[in-house]
Amino acid sequence: MTKAPIQIGNKVLGGGSPLITMPFVGKTIEALAEECRTALEHQPDLVEWRADYFEGIEDPARALEGLTTLADGLGGIPLLFTLRSALEGGAQVLTDETRLTVIKAVVDAGRVSLVDIEAASPQTLIEPVRELTRNAGVALILSSHDFKATPEVDDMVARLVKAQSLGADVVKLAVMPQSREDVLNLMLASVRYNDLPDATHAVTISMSGDGLITRLAAGFSHSVITFCAGKGVSAPGQVPADDMRGPMMLLAQHLR
Repeated sequence: MTKAPIQIGNKVLGGGSPLITMPFVGKTIEALAEECRTALEHQPDLVEWRADYFEGIEDPARALEGLTTLADGLGGIPLLFTLRSALEGGAQVLTDETRLTVIKAVVDAGRVSLVDIEAASPQTLIEPVRELTRNAGVALILSSHDFKATPEVDDMVARLVKAQSLGADVVKLAVMPQSREDVLNLMLASVRYNDLPDATHAVTISMSGDGLITRLAAGFSHSVITFCAGKGVSAPGQVPADDMRGPMMLLAQHLR
């Protein structure tokens, strides 16, 4: 698997600067429209629709209604579609069959640039989603989350490698630190994974306030996406996009 940059709408993932990504967690069409206005004001590089927060998402027609609202309201900002499993922080309990049906409807609509599902999902979900995204030219993120702790460095690297082996275009790992050492270990795992000769693009996050440095210094540890706060947050530790840009730009000027 090569590590060539991935064109995401008018942005480049893996092009040297992490993409600042604003999550949308609105439950209604009206809330999504308001989040679009926030995005237009702050101009993130990417928007993540956490569709598991959206009421009625189990109905593909309702999902497409929300998707249309976003596509029409974002002014060309690329869209990442995430229908998170309740087992890894999703806001609703949905069957894998329902999730696959909704993901297929959304991908077939041709208005998303990336899709995120969990690397721990059964192959009966991963394989058809991987085929859908490849056929549509949509990048697939396979993600792993630990909201309680930070695993050992070797374990974190292994999780990223496992996600890659399942066919991810981008691998993602988010963990909860219990100490500053945990934060540093997440960054070390990110660097070690990136140093592997066949590594693909990675998104690595240490959550909560202690882990804020991993969001601001995402480029230092080779993380290609960093998440900011929008009208709401989708994970602990997210801060507004405008507060992230200055430190990220300063760091980027000094990275080689």
